[in-house]
Amino acid sequence: MRFQRSLLTIVAAFVFTQAQGQDDSQIWVQVGVNSTNTTTFTPNVIFAQPGKTVMFNFTQGNLTAIESSFAAPCVPVNIVNSSISGFNSGFRDISPGSSPSDRILAIPIINGTNWPRPQFFFDYNTCGVGGVGVINPNNSALETIDGLVRNAKRLNGSSHSSTSRSATSGSSPTATSTGSDSNGVAHYSPMSISATLFLLVGAGVTLA
Repeated sequence: MRFQRSLLTIVAAFVFTQAQGQDDSQIWVQVGVNSTNTTTFTPNVIFAQPGKTVMFNFTQGNLTAIESSFAAPCVPVNIVNSSISGFNSGFRDISPGSSPSDRILAIPIINGTNWPRPQFFFDYNTCGVGGVGVINPNNSALETIDGLVRNAKRLNGSSHSSTSRSATSGSSPTATSTGSDSNGVAHYSPMSISATLFLLVGAGVTLA
């Protein structure tokens, strides 16, 4: 099993490297969690001008890339602000036999649609331990990656038990979980969306 994980990581990294060199209009983000949950999105800060496409490349594990907000990093943005649809990969359970279409989520950067505003995003299983990132951060507004990570840990750092590992694109996972998968990777999930929103409202955070 350890050999299989290593082989999958090597193959995914090779595909990731090759793809990066093929099209300079694409900016690649590797999505994969190691055994200590210290890396989910690489890089986790992306700067992309209109005309570029951010390519999330899912390499291993059962992960997501879901758009969120700075104030509620682990809640889908369309729940916090109904005027923004946001992107949602659903769970991508990647294995050696996964197809290229399962591995890739493409986010085009379009002037007036999702640019120049920042797009924060998270992985459902690791958000509470810092599994977040941002496309085009507005650092002058103090919405930095460090602040995003702090918010994710502060609001969702508690681990809970889960019964669900499936979500479709556009859905909003609400079950919570901890534990390890067959590869020994620990999983953490955010607290329920209703509990998170309760904390935000109680703290006086404006949601829309």
